[in-house]
Amino acid sequence: MARIISAESRYPVTASQVDVAGSELGGTMPSEEDDHRHDALARLFDHYGHYGIIGNPNVLGWLLGRQPTSFAEYVRRSPVSP
Repeated sequence: MARIISAESRYPVTASQVDVAGSELGGTMPSEEDDHRHDALARLFDHYGHYGIIGNPNVLGWLLGRQPTSFAEYVRRSPVSP
């Protein structure tokens, strides 16, 4: 995605992995709900990191009844803000 955004926008874009488990997603005084949200997100990303995201790329086209917009096409038609 970073490569496509960089190519289409002509701005340098790089991707990096964020350590969700060690990050501070909440504010300075997270609530119990924030703690639960952070834990769920960390577990989700950990699962995806180990097993990937399995799915059928054809489902969206079937639901739409047409070919979905590609990510590159979406980036091309989106306004660029430096």
